[in-house]
Amino acid sequence: MVTSRKKPSKVTAPTVPPLNASDGPPGTPAWQTWTVAGVLAVVALLCYLPALDGEFVNWDDTVYVTDNMHIREGLTGKTVAWAFTSIEQSNWHPLTWLSHAADVSLYGYVDARGHHLTNIILHALNTGLLAVVL
Repeated sequence: MVTSRKKPSKVTAPTVPPLNASDGPPGTPAWQTWTVAGVLAVVALLCYLPALDGEFVNWDDTVYVTDNMHIREGLTGKTVAWAFTSIEQSNWHPLTWLSHAADVSLYGYVDARGHHLTNIILHALNTGLLAVVL
């Protein structure tokens, strides 16, 4: 008796188009997603703009900026190495340290206006980015 063996048929997974963050929710045009993101970023910018008139506060600005000798050096190789190995203030947050060091390099450590400007811009960009991702 001869038995024939059937070749197994190839099983393929259904194809799903890749998600693209700029596409937004299904059916939403990309321009609409980016428009909403831009409007939300501008609103965040306007909400935080009054912070430009503020000074450093005696909450944690002293340990993070004004009295921190590592940060007061500005953005240097030594500061970058310190930022990635420091657990000062009981946190490991190198991007925070690098941001403060860059602010000191750009604006100095006495005037809070530049530091606040950087934070306002970062908040606005993050607001817009969140709108695009969601």
